[in-house]
Amino acid sequence: MHTVTLNAKCSPHLVQVRERIRINGQPISKDLFTKYFWQVYGRLDETKEVHGGTMPAYFRFLTILAFHIFLQEKVDLAVIEVGIGGAYDCTNIIRRPWVCGISSLGIDHTQILGDTIEKIAWQKGGIFKVCLFWIGTNKALLRAEHLGDAPLTFCLENMSNLAFFLYGKKPDYSTQVPLNPLMCFSGAVVRVLLFNATGERDSAAMLKLLVPCHFDFAVFCPNITEAVASCNADQQNFNVSVENMLTRCLDNERSWRLHSDRRDQEVLPLLIEDSLPLLTERKTDTLVFPCILSALQWITQGRDPVLTDPAQTALPVKPSISARAAPLRDAAEIHVLVTGSLHLVGGVLKHLDPEGTAALNSA
Repeated sequence: MHTVTLNAKCSPHLVQVRERIRINGQPISKDLFTKYFWQVYGRLDETKEVHGGTMPAYFRFLTILAFHIFLQEKVDLAVIEVGIGGAYDCTNIIRRPWVCGISSLGIDHTQILGDTIEKIAWQKGGIFKVCLFWIGTNKALLRAEHLGDAPLTFCLENMSNLAFFLYGKKPDYSTQVPLNPLMCFSGAVVRVLLFNATGERDSAAMLKLLVPCHFDFAVFCPNITEAVASCNADQQNFNVSVENMLTRCLDNERSWRLHSDRRDQEVLPLLIEDSLPLLTERKTDTLVFPCILSALQWITQGRDPVLTDPAQTALPVKPSISARAAPLRDAAEIHVLVTGSLHLVGGVLKHLDPEGTAALNSA
């Protein structure tokens, strides 16, 4: 039996676009992807004049491709994750799915889905056609006209990996953030935050929640794996210019400094005038790098041989930036939290696990 998963909005994929279409839990092979890609592309190109001379956008094309692969490979079961929303999402063409489900909701993609939880819930409810699973407890947000006589099951908040038509919603970072317990360190350790966020996500709100973790360095970079034109096309965003991405990084750095300054100001009124100076933690040092590789090489300071491969190309770092890395060179350990964007996580994995990436490329 073939169990197939289209991670069409696990999106983004981490390393290779083929991760989005899986057979028996594994990304489809490069040969299968190439074969079916050109079948679908050729057919759409031949018939595009009927549709105003246009081709489907990236996500829509991948959705069509996935359905084509499922049919050609005669799969028995497909788990389809929708894109943004549900009601008008391009994956929502399945007339009679076996089961549907929605995870807990948060405020995201407000320009498309609406700016309230009720409006967003209405969009999500557009996938309801058969028996339903709702991860959460707010029954008032259900889209009643889609329910009909379909049985409804409310699930616990922490349920995951359910085999149904799923919308994998990310948490609302304006109210909460899952902090890794490994963030609690002791000893001669330097703590580094490597951060980027894209789209309309509220970077400032996310960073505000990370400030209390007391990082020694806050490092920002765009989701560009390395500063060469030959880097993996699967990890390039062709919808946003490099200038725009770097501007967003500079904005994120300013947000971090602003939140850090406010936190320090909250402590000042507690100090008694003319008292002995209070020992306080050193402020977080902030830096912006042009690509992920440059950031990783600066953070690791030659400790990781994988990142010192001469085949990898990173822009040279100014001497003033190198001088600021003294705490990294002297530390017994360097602990790094990579967060904010799955594109960023994928780019980091590409550099830290080249063997795994090579295996995926050759599959």
